Amino acid sequence: MPLPNEDTDNSSVSDSRLSTTVCTSCHVSVASNKFGDINRHSFEDHDYIHANWVDGYREPKKFIITQAPLPHTTNQFWKMLWQEKCLVVVSMIQMFDVTGAEWTSTYIPKKTGETCKVEDINLVHCGTRCVRETYDATLIKVSYKEEERLLLHLCYFSWGYRGTPKNPTEVLNFISDINYNRELLIKQAVGAGWLKPNESSPITIHCLAGTARSAMVTALDICLRKLDDTARRKCGPLVDVEDVVLRLRTQRAMAIQVNEKIPFLSCFQQLQLQSSATACLSARNYKPEQYLFIHLAVFEYAVRQGYIPDEMYKEIDLEGFFYEKKQTEERQKK
Repeated sequence: MPLPNEDTDNSSVSDSRLSTTVCTSCHVSVASNKFGDINRHSFEDHDYIHANWVDGYREPKKFIITQAPLPHTTNQFWKMLWQEKCLVVVSMIQMFDVTGAEWTSTYIPKKTGETCKVEDINLVHCGTRCVRETYDATLIKVSYKEEERLLLHLCYFSWGYRGTPKNPTEVLNFISDINYNRELLIKQAVGAGWLKPNESSPITIHCLAGTARSAMVTALDICLRKLDDTARRKCGPLVDVEDVVLRLRTQRAMAIQVNEKIPFLSCFQQLQLQSSATACLSARNYKPEQYLFIHLAVFEYAVRQGYIPDEMYKEIDLEGFFYEKKQTEERQKK
């Protein structure tokens, strides 16, 4: 994806101005970052929704991180999507189980051809495709007044309520798919005339509280884009995961949750590669499994892209770590 000419990696906010009371939130432990809150425009009698702008790598306001829509916030959620011209919505939680029971408040139609109405916004389910048995991609036609738009809903159902996936591979593939489809939809929207050529469209992403899985995917995208950009420069591939997380937390309060009682996994403290392609593994007070997963995913991506020299890769015992074979080995055989 083309990178705007910006001097900063991803913007930070000097004063997060936290508020611990949010009238629309069922997750009372999640503080609100008032600085980055999204204010909607005169749709209802109040203009607040528990959502925050988060900058991507050299792309201001690339993400909107929010909690899962609640029964009394679904209207606000969809009106926010329309107002901010969102083309991609990412759910990091399973919408329904195998019996059809809801895991979260329903905010999209369930079946192909099914329609539903959210106040003045009409939604039509245009079909769902299961991709690599890890996520569902659903195309939704959204209509408001006389205007129609297409929105892609991506539901990643392979990530459980607790912990992290065993391997980062599919999460990396998922992030790649998000960006690829976003670019396609932006081109279509510009062609349709409702999105200006110089206008962007944020990725709205949520889990339950909007602080764990959704924040991890956002942080990963920032790290991977920075790796790609710096790899083309004289400095070589560089990324500091801890700095990315700290900056993200200034825009989305409590992102990558803290847990001081759980010590960092000592076996991975030795995974400090003496290379510019890797980051510091100091976990500080971050929840170890979340923080560790980001580091390992960044590492796998660096290996995939060939940012880590083969001689260094061979010195590390990673048998059974990668879900897929190291791509550099396959490239060398060709």
